[in-house]
Amino acid sequence: MARFNLTFAGYKGEASVHSEAARCFGEVLKRELGDDVDFTLFSDTLTQGHKSGDLPGMVAEGALNFCYMATVRFAKFVPECVLFDLPFIADDRADLFGALDGALGDFFKDAMAKATPHKVLGFWDNGLRHITNRERPLYSPADCRGLTIRTQISETIGDLFRAVGFTPRPLDIKIYRDQIESPKIQAQDNDLPTIYNFGIHKHHPYVTLTGHISGVLMVICSAEVYAAWPNALKAAVAIAMDEATVLQRRRAAEQDTNAIALVAADGAEINQLSAEGRAAFREAVKPVIAKYRAVFKDPVFDGILPE
Repeated sequence: MARFNLTFAGYKGEASVHSEAARCFGEVLKRELGDDVDFTLFSDTLTQGHKSGDLPGMVAEGALNFCYMATVRFAKFVPECVLFDLPFIADDRADLFGALDGALGDFFKDAMAKATPHKVLGFWDNGLRHITNRERPLYSPADCRGLTIRTQISETIGDLFRAVGFTPRPLDIKIYRDQIESPKIQAQDNDLPTIYNFGIHKHHPYVTLTGHISGVLMVICSAEVYAAWPNALKAAVAIAMDEATVLQRRRAAEQDTNAIALVAADGAEINQLSAEGRAAFREAVKPVIAKYRAVFKDPVFDGILPE
């Protein structure tokens, strides 16, 4: 019988790079600990009746050992998490994740440890977010007016989409998936692999490659449970997370490229913004960045926000 029965949960589905990385995490644990570990992955808890936002609580309560979760869910505990909801903060994803592997990541790990029952084990790439809609191509903020957009549950993201002309409607991804055919929600934003895996482009045939948000996921466990683990398990978890993170980030970038072709092959219209269109979107969201600039008091954030 295994000494450690470990569970990992996600909500992006079996085909996602997140599940691929979680499987890698489990395989490395098995390599390091052999028969001492039994690992179970729940790749899409939405199909089991859970909302994505349920997972951190399930980890804190001990019903799960690990999950990944978008940083948007932690902003009410760690206000600086709104950094990852702000638009156009990272033109180069490698630079962003390089910072998260250093002092910037240390800041968030410490802040989460102080404000939540969770321990952050790593930071995963949740893709560049783009806008899809069922009505028309979007070339500038003017084309967004009159459209209701499903958003993540975030005041900051609501501010972002209001600034470019949308009417935001925050919904958990499970509820949105259940209502995806509703004409009341004309638009949404997501990374390209999720757009393809969830079939969103079949309902929203207009895909605008805004890349407005560089998504970040935190992989978490219970700090209390972690503290009670023997050193051998802690060491194996660290090794497994390092290897899974390298795989996850590489595959996330690859899947972004591949998903464009897959979405287009299904008949969606892919719209690359012109230089003028991109500049118009960046100009429209400047007040949003200005609104939240005061949140980032620690010197680790110096130079990160666009001027």
